[in-house]
Amino acid sequence: MKTRSLWICLLLLAPFMLFAQTEPTQEKEKAPSSFALAINQDNAFGFYPAIYGSFGLNKNTSLTFYSIFWTNPQYGTAEAGTDLWTEMGVGLGFSLWEDRILLQPSIGFTHGRLLSGQPEGVAGDGIVPSLVAFYFGKRLELEAFFAYYQSMQKDQINYSNFILYWAYPGVIINDNISVGLHYESFDLTGAGVDTIFGPLYRWFGAYVKFTVNGKYSLRFSTGSNSVDQSVYAKDYYKVTATIPFE
Repeated sequence: MKTRSLWICLLLLAPFMLFAQTEPTQEKEKAPSSFALAINQDNAFGFYPAIYGSFGLNKNTSLTFYSIFWTNPQYGTAEAGTDLWTEMGVGLGFSLWEDRILLQPSIGFTHGRLLSGQPEGVAGDGIVPSLVAFYFGKRLELEAFFAYYQSMQKDQINYSNFILYWAYPGVIINDNISVGLHYESFDLTGAGVDTIFGPLYRWFGAYVKFTVNGKYSLRFSTGSNSVDQSVYAKDYYKVTATIPFE
């Protein structure tokens, strides 16, 4: 247990140590640093705030980091309210096409018991490779996300693996309002118990987003779940508030 926790810390620190050793002596233009709070709630995962940050390595590349505070008690020990699921990772951000496209591949680790199915929370119960992409146009916008949640535990009796992905293609009405479509899917891809693999929900609907001062935003989406006999409701609703700190 202690060995796995140590390896996770070293993997999270590796990009920082690598770039610290290769820092050029001559100051060069770098991408701006960022730090933002995202407050999320939907009727599948509940309430889950997240932190996203970055600092520039060069003009078009940044080192990124994130953490998601999963607060749903069902992801931990519900009776005691302990062992809540926690996710943290690091990655790289690539700014392309005059900053209109942003790609952010990351590698994260989860801590708790949701993926491992253990009786109590463990450090490093899962690994999460992910990719998020943004397009910032004058009239069009896009956010797309893909993540694979895989259990890291040797005890494979109660483990679970998931894929989560979504897309928000939209039209910018003006500086303050944009509207568009929302598609999102959450799939069970592996489990240590007899179960049916496949989508747990598939959401399709629309969103509206309000933006203030070009950086603060509030996005609400709603629609329907197309999966028959899903454990989740037929309707869905999801809200995300993004608050950058500068």
